[in-house]
Amino acid sequence: MFSTSCHYGLQAMIFIALHASENENVGLTTIAKEQDIPKHFLSKILQMLVKHKLLVSMKGPTGGFNLNRPADEITLIEVIEAIDGLDMFNKCGIGFKRCNDEHPCPIHHDYKKVRNRIQELFETKTLNELVKDVERGDSIVSLGKPQDSLEGFENVYRQSELIQILHCLYSQMEILNQVQDDVSFAKPSYI
Repeated sequence: MFSTSCHYGLQAMIFIALHASENENVGLTTIAKEQDIPKHFLSKILQMLVKHKLLVSMKGPTGGFNLNRPADEITLIEVIEAIDGLDMFNKCGIGFKRCNDEHPCPIHHDYKKVRNRIQELFETKTLNELVKDVERGDSIVSLGKPQDSLEGFENVYRQSELIQILHCLYSQMEILNQVQDDVSFAKPSYI
């Protein structure tokens, strides 16, 4: 559903929300290393987020990135919109170009409900909510916050529900695209 750039942008924003403070920025190298994201690729993504006023960028010895607003004021949909746009919330679930409410594809009505629910999730979830989940240990995410309660597993991290949802949706979209490629049938009006 989302591009790799968007996945990396969301992960970086959560990482910055977790590690930056009013007096301390988070460096590009730190984010890239901790999140296992190619540094050059991440740099472009973060500059896009700066351009959309979600992040601020500082140069110099104490430079790096920080949130432009408090984490409880930044919703995930803002990050998605800055990187990928919001077109994916209007597209057909199996890729038909002219699928709509008047000329629905076979899964249109079911997919629309799921798509709208996912959009609502991203419109209401803030970075701060995800940070709190990580800090409480309610979600698994490799954001440099080891889970103390997991004895003997120093490098085990809890990953957020969001990242799991993103990966699941991406996998489902890949399967639907494959099914569309494999199925041959007469073209109805929504294609």
